Amino acid sequence: MVETADFSQWVELEETDHLGFGIHQDLCPYNLRVYPTLELEDDNYSFRPFLITLSVALVFLFSIGMFFVYDRLVERRQKLVMATAMTNLAVVSNLFPKNVRDRVYAAEEEELAAKKAGTKAKLKSFADGTSNHPNERFDVYKTKPIADLFLETTVLFADISGF
Repeated sequence: MVETADFSQWVELEETDHLGFGIHQDLCPYNLRVYPTLELEDDNYSFRPFLITLSVALVFLFSIGMFFVYDRLVERRQKLVMATAMTNLAVVSNLFPKNVRDRVYAAEEEELAAKKAGTKAKLKSFADGTSNHPNERFDVYKTKPIADLFLETTVLFADISGF
């Protein structure tokens, strides 16, 4: 293990004219080399930099692993939510006619848009006196009807016994 010091980096050596002689690195470069003994080298040798590097690398690898695990969990959850949504869509599509289904989805979209409007819309509705209180949400008379109105309609309720 050799330690070398180059004196050309030190300004003090170039300004030595007041001592009676000038040291100029251009004419005669000065270098200092120190050869430590094995005993001195063994006293100053340490595993600490290696351990710090290893611990930082392990923390980095752990973070990468946790990111991939989290990504997989989110992806799996998204697939489950999508499968549930598709199942619900299929059920609604089979139960209701197209025009009724479109009205149900339009009402859902309006409700989501109202939620996304944020605090400004809530503050404005509060100031206007048309507050959206949670109990008003379930008021039947404030919702739009889903079905069409047929004034002359006959409804038959029947039960097949044993079925």
